Amino acid sequence: MSKKLPNNVTYLRLFLLELLPFLALVSAIFVITADNPILGVLFLIGVFLTVSGYLALIGLTFLALTYLIIYVGAIAILFLFVVMMMDLNLLDLSELPSVSFPVAAILASSLLASLISLLNQCNIPFWFDSLNLIHLIPSLSSTLSWSSTFHLIEHLHVLGLALYVAFPLLLIIVGLILLLAIIGPIVLCL
Repeated sequence: MSKKLPNNVTYLRLFLLELLPFLALVSAIFVITADNPILGVLFLIGVFLTVSGYLALIGLTFLALTYLIIYVGAIAILFLFVVMMMDLNLLDLSELPSVSFPVAAILASSLLASLISLLNQCNIPFWFDSLNLIHLIPSLSSTLSWSSTFHLIEHLHVLGLALYVAFPLLLIIVGLILLLAIIGPIVLCL
């Protein structure tokens, strides 16, 4: 019996299956030995990212996405508040020229333009007539509840349909509210 030689994708997958646990271990050691708490948090984020990548490679994609959303998201917020509470006087912000406002205005306008073009490409009524968006998907509007569709398609697929297809504007609004919740404390501390 001859063994079938794996292709390049399989070699890359096997290499990553060996590399990611090693990187997670090295990052975990740096979390413990880091003198600077900011570097410790960055290495902790590295641990969670490598573990998430490993879980995705072995086929546990939902658990990998959960690691990314919950742990990396929560640690990033924790990192933000730790930086805010620390007295890091590395440079005085009042002495810097005010170059950030035009850059921020350009970035905000480009983000707004891309968001408007994205909404125009979708077949979604602009600034909806009503927020009952379930009627945009005929197969989902015929069901009485989301739980009745769980046995037909995968749970994650139903969640994705609910978030990204049935309620895209609400998802964007929630994302902007969370962005404001992150930026607000930074502005208050400056």
